[in-house]
Amino acid sequence: MADTRGNLQDEFLNQIRKEKLPVSIHVINGYQFNHLKVISFDNYVILVEDDGGVQRLIYKHAVSTITIEQNAAKKEQLTAK
Repeated sequence: MADTRGNLQDEFLNQIRKEKLPVSIHVINGYQFNHLKVISFDNYVILVEDDGGVQRLIYKHAVSTITIEQNAAKKEQLTAK
C-alpha cells in the first residue's frame, strides 16, 4: 500500500515558497547562500533567486541545512498574533 502522507521536506519548501520567506541554504562543502527565495523545487533540485534576481539551481543532495532568516521569522511571529 502506498504511503499517502505528505513529504515533510516538500511541505517545508512549499510553505517557504508560498510565503516568499528569505532563507539561508548551507551546502555540504561549507558554502552558505543567504537572502534567497525558493522559486520552485522537485525531487532533485531547488530553484532559488537572490535579492538581485540571480537564479541558482541547487541540487538537494548537496544541501545540509535550510534556515528561515531571523528577521522573516520574527515578522511572521508578530503578524500571527
